[in-house]
Amino acid sequence: GVEGSVRPLYAGLAVVVAVQDAGRAKSRLGGHLDPGQRHSLVQAMLDDLLTAIREVHAGQIVVVSPVHGYDAVAHGHGAEVLRDPGTGYLPAVMLGLAHASGREGVVVLPGDLPQARGEDVRALLDALRLAPVVLVPSIDGGTCALGLRPPDAMTPAFGPDSAARHREAAR
Repeated sequence: GVEGSVRPLYAGLAVVVAVQDAGRAKSRLGGHLDPGQRHSLVQAMLDDLLTAIREVHAGQIVVVSPVHGYDAVAHGHGAEVLRDPGTGYLPAVMLGLAHASGREGVVVLPGDLPQARGEDVRALLDALRLAPVVLVPSIDGGTCALGLRPPDAMTPAFGPDSAARHREAAR
């Protein structure tokens, strides 16, 4: 089956998914959705993302979040859960990277990444087997995905205009 065919390819890689609490997640929708609705939206997006990851990756997935509300979705996809203090996306990512430090490489994704497909995740994992750093910038200059091989290949710099900082650090 699919699981048997993908395990050897990506066995040394981990996927870290950092999920903000509902108060921070999708905050631009605050005028349209209350925190409970935003939490439900992020929970659905996380479920979609983990489904896409599992289509191509049978190995380690680590979900990092300050809240328990995403644990059931994470465990439903065989992901480990790490609790972070809720001080922001970068500290959550750093906690996930530290947890995956013994792996060959790691791909970092935000838990509220929209419309991710298995083939997108496969492309990231394939690229990481060929290059020590893989960067997917977002439209606003941030970073949608970051792959590092090994996990400490460079220090992440998530936040506004992070794609340029990641590109420079990768050089």
